[in-house]
Amino acid sequence: MTALLWILPALAAHPLTTDDPGTVGPGAGEVALSAGLAAADLEAGVAGHVGLADRLDLGATLTWAAPAAPGPALDLKWRVVDRALSVGLRADLAPSEVAGHLLFAWRGLALDLGAAGPSPALSASASAATGHGPVGLGGELGLSTTSAGGRPSAFLGAGAWVSAGAATTLSLGGRLDGGSADGTPRAPLTLLLGVTGRFTPPGSPAA
Repeated sequence: MTALLWILPALAAHPLTTDDPGTVGPGAGEVALSAGLAAADLEAGVAGHVGLADRLDLGATLTWAAPAAPGPALDLKWRVVDRALSVGLRADLAPSEVAGHLLFAWRGLALDLGAAGPSPALSASASAATGHGPVGLGGELGLSTTSAGGRPSAFLGAGAWVSAGAATTLSLGGRLDGGSADGTPRAPLTLLLGVTGRFTPPGSPAA
């Protein structure tokens, strides 16, 4: 999902957080390990996704940011429209909240609109990505609010990724935060590292 060509639609790629309608394919899957360092704070995560059908993915994510306890979540993504403009839906199921996302992609552009909780807390992010062969570059801009209202929080991110063989992608990037929507202090700059591995089980439809 992370190797981009100049003429292909944008696909979700760490370290960018903006999602898109892309799916991994029936019987295929991917596992992504990520880490972020902001001042003296460390955040880490592991995510796995498997293709249940051509347009349907099931995923599980575990994130950790000291001093909080690890946060598990499940997600289900459905690529509804697969044309020049792709449209998808994603549901995130975590113990603390349920969130929904409306996803769009066209060429190297992606838009991710989200809502979480009954109030709800809203989020929007947009990314632009391009690349050639094994190398890709991208940037994104995001905005979010809390369910209690308050001042919106913005972030700006950029990153690069390179495919190390057919099944592995390495990524490096940074995120600049304008503060948190709930007023919690946050380090302004986070360094992001990641590695993504893809697999296709023998005999699967995607083989």
